[in-house]
Order: sequence, then structure tokens, then C-alpha cells
Amino acid sequence: MIDKKVRAFVFWSVLVMVGLMASCSNPVKDEEEEIERAYQDSLAQAAIDDEIIENYLDAQGYSGVESTDDGIRYVVTQSGNGSFPKINDIVSVDFVGKLPNGDVFDTTVKEVAITTDSAAWVAAGVDVSGLMTDTGQSIDVLIDSLQYYDGSLDYNVFSILKNYVPLTYNYTSSGSGIPSGYITGFKTGLRLLTPQIDKESESMTIFPSAVGYATVDNVRIPANSVLIFEFTLTNIRP
Repeated sequence: MIDKKVRAFVFWSVLVMVGLMASCSNPVKDEEEEIERAYQDSLAQAAIDDEIIENYLDAQGYSGVESTDDGIRYVVTQSGNGSFPKINDIVSVDFVGKLPNGDVFDTTVKEVAITTDSAAWVAAGVDVSGLMTDTGQSIDVLIDSLQYYDGSLDYNVFSILKNYVPLTYNYTSSGSGIPSGYITGFKTGLRLLTPQIDKESESMTIFPSAVGYATVDNVRIPANSVLIFEFTLTNIRP
């Protein structure tokens, strides 16, 4: 027969266990804890990104770099011919998107895409020049066919199906003319650069992962990546 002390012990033990189980299964508390963890993770990642950005800018020796509250940096790196866009002008820019280590992941410039993939194939042991001689193919056809028939590269920048043309947008103070499909860091950087860039000028923006693809692993862009976009203003028209 169980004495009163044992009964009391069992009772309070069960009560504590039930309380703990109820606490663990409390959806409100779980959500609050998850939010706090995510917040702390975001602070840690922001600090990592900021160090990467500062190191990159220092290595490049840029001066006059401007910054937003959310860590987007932007700067004109080379002046153009003095012809600046006015509000409601149609502006065209070429761009190259890359990681701080120099890996290119997107571009509007066909030659850059071909050069990037050619270098990747050579690094993979493919004799690109020899194949061009043997097959008589142009470099763009060869690079595209290598990916189609071989597929050794995890990701190819060049595609023969892509129309390599500058990004064209209506210049507005709010940036509403920039196509909506681009990530926040890209759009904000380009919006802030547009009044500062003249035709044939070069500029760049670099921004933390929070305004890029954040924790999404986007094939050629690893999760939590700082991203860089370099712009060349190619045309302005009313």
C-alpha cells in the first residue's frame, strides 16, 4: 500500500510534468521563442555581413561610399560623359551580379556570361579552345552545348536562349519604374544611384543578405550571401 508521502510525491511529480508538457506545447510561447531565436540569428548574420562588406570595400579602395539604415552601400566608381538622367527619363543599365569572392551569378552582358562559363569549363579540365577548333563552333554555341550535353557545371551563367540586353526602366524618385522582380537590395541601390550616374559611368552597390536572398540557397548564391551589383549606364532617353 502506497503511503501518503509517496502519493503526495507522485501527485506533485505528475503535476509538474503536466505543467512542463503544457508549457512546451503552448503555441504562443513556442512562437515567441522562435521569433526571439530568429531575431538573435538575424543580428549575428548582420554583423557577419557588415564585416564582409567593409572588408570588400576596403580591399577595393572605394571612396565616397554612401549607406542606408539597412546596410546597403552604393558608390559611383567611374564618371561618365556628364549627361545625367532626369525624372521620367528612360534609363538603361548593364549589370554584373557577383559574390564578394568574385563569382559571377548573373549579368546582362553576354561576353561576361560567356567568359565566366568558359573559365569554369577550363577549370573543370575542358579544352575549350581545342573544341572550338575541332568542332568549328562559335564560343557561345560551344559553351551552351557543353552544358546541354555534359552538364558537369552545377550552374551556368550563359544561356543561348537568353536575350542579353540592358535593364531598362523609367527613372522615378521612388524607384517605382524599376521592375518589381528584383530583390530589395538591388532595387534600392539602383534607385539611389540613378540620380548620381551619367551616361557611360560605372557604379556599384553591395548589400547584406537580409535585403538579398536571406537564408534561401539559390543554386549559385549560397544562403546568407552578401551580394554585389556593378552597373554601367548605357543609355538615357526622354
